[in-house]
Amino acid sequence: MKEIRQSDDGVYTFWNDDKQLLTPRGLACSTKSRKLADRILSDWIRHGESFSGASALPWQFTYQDNFLPLGEEGVRNAMIESFITPNDWTLCCNPPSPKAYMHFRAWFGSPDSRLDELQRWLGGLNLNQLTAACCVGNAFESLNVAYVLSLIHQQFKEEEKKIAAVKEVGQIVRKFLGVGISVKRVFSLFEMYWEGNVAE
Repeated sequence: MKEIRQSDDGVYTFWNDDKQLLTPRGLACSTKSRKLADRILSDWIRHGESFSGASALPWQFTYQDNFLPLGEEGVRNAMIESFITPNDWTLCCNPPSPKAYMHFRAWFGSPDSRLDELQRWLGGLNLNQLTAACCVGNAFESLNVAYVLSLIHQQFKEEEKKIAAVKEVGQIVRKFLGVGISVKRVFSLFEMYWEGNVAE
């Protein structure tokens, strides 16, 4: 049976009977956040160890195996190289009607200025936030989607308005990208990593 175990120093690890869940590089998958531990267990049961973007496991594996050894600067440089591109679909997409185009650009910004904004934004992120941004970028093939989510969390203080804004962006992503994974579950993971040091 898959379960969470907590050590004396407050670290949560994951077990299937007597077999411990390990990252691809052989580290014990672990966190000090009970909230994240519950999500990891739920996703492990639901998805197994597959690298679904809607599962917390690849997010935590990425954090432990890749981002911790690289450190903030190394991760930031890798993300700039991978994601800061004019080929980002949110910058190339041109909805057919003027109204739809203006609505789309109101969320995803101008292709002329957004790349510079994204690079400046990455410069201020901590490792947990970089993890959130990278995993959303991979899931939806766009770092700009993560940037928009961060702006929503910054600008909307009322929970109802924040939820409505996130839902609207999710609908746009689903419409234009046609993704097969749960946008809602990916967005909830983003929020979990973005708002607290849950990965540690």
